[in-house]
Amino acid sequence: RRHRRRERRIYKKPPTADGPIISPLHTAALIVFVAGIFGCIGGYLVSQRYQTRAILEAVAAMERTRKYAEIERKQKIANQRKLMDYIYQSDYEKVTEKYGPGPHRVMFAVDIPSQHGGMSHFSRKRFVVETTHIEAMPHSTLAFLDMVEDHVYGGIQFNVVVRTEAGDKRGVAIKPDDRTESNHATMDRFVASGRWPSALSHAEVNPGALHGKNTVGFVGGTSPGLFLSSSEMNGGVDLSAFGNIVEGGDTLEKIMFLSTEESPKLISPVTIRFATILKD
Repeated sequence: RRHRRRERRIYKKPPTADGPIISPLHTAALIVFVAGIFGCIGGYLVSQRYQTRAILEAVAAMERTRKYAEIERKQKIANQRKLMDYIYQSDYEKVTEKYGPGPHRVMFAVDIPSQHGGMSHFSRKRFVVETTHIEAMPHSTLAFLDMVEDHVYGGIQFNVVVRTEAGDKRGVAIKPDDRTESNHATMDRFVASGRWPSALSHAEVNPGALHGKNTVGFVGGTSPGLFLSSSEMNGGVDLSAFGNIVEGGDTLEKIMFLSTEESPKLISPVTIRFATILKD
């Protein structure tokens, strides 16, 4: 009996033919591990799906924003065109009613200083500007004639030389923001007339009215300053001409003699004594 109990104590179940027995604890751990792996894979796939969806939604939102911006831009352009068309028609009617169908002639009297002296030595010269057809530049023509009618240009000075990008002389201009001592009267007169910094509501552009020799226009943009072109070279579309010098072209040549290659300004400014609209 003692021998049997001893054999029972030392007896161990032999391993099966399939290998060692896996305990329930090991089995549970394996299940948890495999489940974790699949969970990670599933989470990754889900996150990728959401990320893809988020990217597609962001791209769609950007495309909608671009379309809305394009629609807004086109609407803005259409509104600007409507406004400009309204101004065009309104100013055409105003200038025709106030000054007649045109073309209109304006005489300028200027004092040209001597090259070797100050303003005490000058010669008075004149030139006549004839406006283009009203249909071409009604907004600029009305602004120009109104300033002449209100005697805005009397006492104002041509003070700068306009050049091309290559440095060639192109003409002379009234540049009111050039705050030199001799030009204070020019700025003050424009300010007093309520036409500084803008004499126009917008820069009027007409590709058929570009600058050439003896043409007249505004300096650029909406500035009230005048530009007299002495060059045959056509100007850019940002500088449309509303008139031509039809008499006194030699006066412009004399003014150009006051310019040098070194300075962007005239040796001495040329003062407009008066400007008046010539009646038929």
